[in-house]
Amino acid sequence: GPSGSGKTLTLRCVAGLERPRAARIEFAGQRWQDAQQFVPAHRRQIAYVPQDGGLFAHLSVRGNLNYALVRNQAPRLSLADAAARLQLTELLDRSVTELSGGQRQRVALARALLAGSRLWLLDEPLSALDRPARQQIANLLRRLLAEFELPMLLVSHSAEEVERLADRVWPIQAGHSAPWRTLAQALADCQSPLHAEQGPASVFDAIPLSTHTSEGLLQVAIGQALCWVAAAEPPPPQLRLRILARDVVLARDPPGRSSALNVLPVLVTEVADLDSASVLVRCEIDADTPLLAAITRRSARLLELKPGQKLWAQIKTTALD
Repeated sequence: GPSGSGKTLTLRCVAGLERPRAARIEFAGQRWQDAQQFVPAHRRQIAYVPQDGGLFAHLSVRGNLNYALVRNQAPRLSLADAAARLQLTELLDRSVTELSGGQRQRVALARALLAGSRLWLLDEPLSALDRPARQQIANLLRRLLAEFELPMLLVSHSAEEVERLADRVWPIQAGHSAPWRTLAQALADCQSPLHAEQGPASVFDAIPLSTHTSEGLLQVAIGQALCWVAAAEPPPPQLRLRILARDVVLARDPPGRSSALNVLPVLVTEVADLDSASVLVRCEIDADTPLLAAITRRSARLLELKPGQKLWAQIKTTALD
């Protein structure tokens, strides 16, 4: 939701930092709040990571991490292990006031990991970072979520941030919420608030296949299709890739030589109005892998688009982000 819609307030209520007059809050079968009881924040076993990381400025990186570790009665990781996973080993004795925004967020995540929390609450963790740092932290978060089976509740006003991290989406507007939806359901909705910034997008959980080449490319599997993506560093075991619908080109015939390295056969499943000049074409790369393309009404007419039609989708390598 947008700024001021109640996202952070909701997060603070779940954390136990706010006590609304009427609420029922439960987690994993435990009632945290209702009309009769209220479990205070320090007994909820949550990690609350605000936008700035919430680090203790008077402590070093090591001191911030040790603060969480000594309060965890059954740690799953040592301080050294957590620092290595979050690429902090060389920074342990540095003051947190000397760190970049991305480094501070990695310290905050390592501290949350050492605290042994059952639930992570993240308040716009990527919004203050530059684009390379956002991608790095997003990949780290997804890796931690999968490895440690950590449920995370993320609040954001950024569609890109949600699309990179979320599995389910809960839109909030002016204190009112719409129903929970899967990310795939939210992306498929032409009126989804996720489309407000940059238009519709497709999101893929891809598996890296090849090692880096001298050309800085990585081959990945998206469903049953193979694609090339730009890669500047070794990839994690699984990537989440995002492509804007406006960056997908559709053709009736297989293209010849082209700068677009990814040319995939697709099946049209639906053509929906997007705005006065454009339509949103829902395609399938395979049965479980949808692809969205935004094209002009004129292009749709020239292609004679209809459900069941087989086309070719062209995707530039640099568009798969």
